[in-house]
Amino acid sequence: MILLELTHTSHTAAATGIQQVCRNLHAELRKTGPCRAIVRDPWQNCWRLAREKETARALPDADAGAALRKGESWGCLEKFAGRLRLLAGIRGPLPDRARAVIFPEFTMARCHEALPELRGLLQPRCSFVAVFHDAIALRYPELSARATVERFPAYLRALATFDAVAAVSDASRDELLERWKELGVEQPPRLETIPLGTTLPENPPARRVNKNEPMRVLCVATLEPRKNHTALFKAAETLWREGVRFRLDLAGMEHRSLGAPIVAEIRLLQAAGRPLYWHRAVDAGELDKLYRECDFSVYPSLMEGFGLPVLESVAYKRPCLCTPCGALAEVAQGGGCLVLSGGGPSDIAFGLRSLLGGTMLDELYAEVARRRVRTWADYARDLAEFATQASARD
Repeated sequence: MILLELTHTSHTAAATGIQQVCRNLHAELRKTGPCRAIVRDPWQNCWRLAREKETARALPDADAGAALRKGESWGCLEKFAGRLRLLAGIRGPLPDRARAVIFPEFTMARCHEALPELRGLLQPRCSFVAVFHDAIALRYPELSARATVERFPAYLRALATFDAVAAVSDASRDELLERWKELGVEQPPRLETIPLGTTLPENPPARRVNKNEPMRVLCVATLEPRKNHTALFKAAETLWREGVRFRLDLAGMEHRSLGAPIVAEIRLLQAAGRPLYWHRAVDAGELDKLYRECDFSVYPSLMEGFGLPVLESVAYKRPCLCTPCGALAEVAQGGGCLVLSGGGPSDIAFGLRSLLGGTMLDELYAEVARRRVRTWADYARDLAEFATQASARD
């Protein structure tokens, strides 16, 4: 049996990149063999198997459209039940046997502090494997939430205690090795790159060709400074002033502490009559519709550990305009993407001009039609093999 630590994902409706990884990995592993989600219950003060509602929240069909924040939330009944079990001395339950425990989330402090306890509860040969997404909080602290920046060094030290770590990209792998060296980690665990996958849509639509309608450009990203919406808006405004006709659609929740200035920019552009539409947090059906209706996507992020929206766009046979920041150039390999030289407004404006006029978009459509896209099933298979073959450290 494989166990997945999904404490956060099982208590949030958010559908950010990490939640997508967790939910899709969970679903695929359940298809191939025994797999259970576990949580660190702060009210029962123990590790235990996820209950039915928690398991449902940690699957791809969980209702994520109403999410207004990324943080976890425990209901009053969950808290009360946990406290009652704690007073009654009830622990767990946990399975008697497990081959591996995979931690695909950004591991919260209370979880990594309780790792020794979990090791003691499972059989000695069970391996503990973590997924590492990025160190953006340390690379760009000014673009990250303060609480995340403060707890990140402890998280990186906790990663060094795992039996093995799977980075989602070569860029993230190299970043982790660099950070461990800075922290003085002398014997790091086995570390390999296992790229993420995506969901293949049914019957991806043919290219939209209607010269009477403006082209539609889609940007899927949480509204936060790192995603670089401000530069995208400046680039779009430059083209709109030049008379270039296109519509810009945004999909993504507002970051609770960092998103307000971006929302204000959206409101100003909309008040000026610009064809800018913010759809906020969307569910899977709404996102599917947006991809099918767009002509291409844009992902101007300043730093990414992977960049799922790029792969999503390619899966829908829609070209993607992206920056070279972090791992985005890796994800763009294989065709169908225009990788810019930088993430400034002039860089993005150049890319938008290139795809909104001329033959470059035709070339990218031809490339994206031929490209094979890595799926969540591919990712789950590779990660499960990596986890079950990892040896528990002494």
